[in-house]
Amino acid sequence: MTRQGAHGVPFAIHTPNIMPYLHLADLSLTQKPRLVVAFDRHATLAQVQAAHTQGMDFAELRFDLGGLQPLDVLQSSLSAFTTVPRLLTLRHEREGGEWRASESRRVQYYRALLPAVDGVDIELSASGAAEVIQMAHAAQKCVVLSSHDFQNTPSLSAMQAQLARAH
Repeated sequence: MTRQGAHGVPFAIHTPNIMPYLHLADLSLTQKPRLVVAFDRHATLAQVQAAHTQGMDFAELRFDLGGLQPLDVLQSSLSAFTTVPRLLTLRHEREGGEWRASESRRVQYYRALLPAVDGVDIELSASGAAEVIQMAHAAQKCVVLSSHDFQNTPSLSAMQAQLARAH
């Protein structure tokens, strides 16, 4: 999946039919391209509903944006997203996000927020990725493994090596 998004900018993703079981909540991610809108914790129910009315299939919750917030603040922000499938992202700053706290704290946040979302997005390079993946799979939630290179496009062999690591 090639993805970019933040601050409510929509983008499309498409996954090949080699994974017919890939779902986010009841939404199949393999049948057709899907429209995703990224939101920060300040999103309102009206904004989410408007995006959904305009074709958004699911929301990416970029809860790394705007600095580290207490868990209860983020948990209360979830009420705006009850009507759409939700993908939680706590993107680390080295991968283009704003998460600057420790990796153990980030895993703690994923653990606490996981029951209220339909999937998680974590970087393949994250030291806590294996733990987050295990938690998500145990809860039967979708996992998106991300990799970001802001300098150039990796070679095909480099991307194939990353794909092999992800499996």
